[in-house]
Amino acid sequence: MLFRSNRVVILRAILTLALMGGALYYIAPNVLSSYSERIDTQGLVDYDRLLTAATALSDIAQRPIVGWGVDHFDDAGQTFLSDLGISSGTHLTLLQFWYAAGLLGAVGFVMVFFVPAIRMIKLLRVRLPLNVRNMLSLGVSVCLLLFIVSNVQPLVFNRFFYMPIFVFGGYAAFVSKRVKAQVKSSVPALSLGTPKPQPAS
Repeated sequence: MLFRSNRVVILRAILTLALMGGALYYIAPNVLSSYSERIDTQGLVDYDRLLTAATALSDIAQRPIVGWGVDHFDDAGQTFLSDLGISSGTHLTLLQFWYAAGLLGAVGFVMVFFVPAIRMIKLLRVRLPLNVRNMLSLGVSVCLLLFIVSNVQPLVFNRFFYMPIFVFGGYAAFVSKRVKAQVKSSVPALSLGTPKPQPAS
C-alpha cells in the first residue's frame, strides 16, 4: 500500500513537471522577448511608471479624503510622456481608486484582497484536514498575487480578475462556519433550569 502511494505521488510529480515544462517552453520565449524589448527601450527602471505614479500622488495630496470623483479613474496620474509621444496615467490600481474614490475607496480596494487573506491565515492556525489547509494556503497566495498584479497593470473594471478572490473568500467563510459549528457542538450546553432545593441537614 505504501509503495502504491509513493508511485502515485511520483507520477503526479512527473506529470506536473511535464506540464510546467511544456508551458514554459511555449510561453516563456514570448514573455522574455516582450520584456527584453521593453528593457531595451526603457532600461531596467521604468521611469515612465515612476513619473505617472508621482503625478498621481501629487494630485491625491490635493484631495486625499474625497478624491476627484468616481468618473475620473482614468485621469489618475495623467502625464505626457515625451519619449513615447503619448499621455498615460498611473498603472497602480490602488492609486487610481484613491484618486477617484478618495481614502475610503483606497481602503475598500485593499480590503477586497486582505480581508479574505487574513481570515484564511487565521483558519490555518486551526487543526484542519490537509486538503483544507492546502486550499486555504492556495487562497492566501492567490489574494497576495492578485494584489501585486493589480498594481502592475490597471484593472479597475475587469470583473473576472476579482472572481478568484470571491471564490476563496466564500470557501473560507464556509470552513469558518463549519469550525464554529464543531466548537459549539463540543461545548456542553449550560443548564438554565431552576436549582433544586437542597435537603436540610
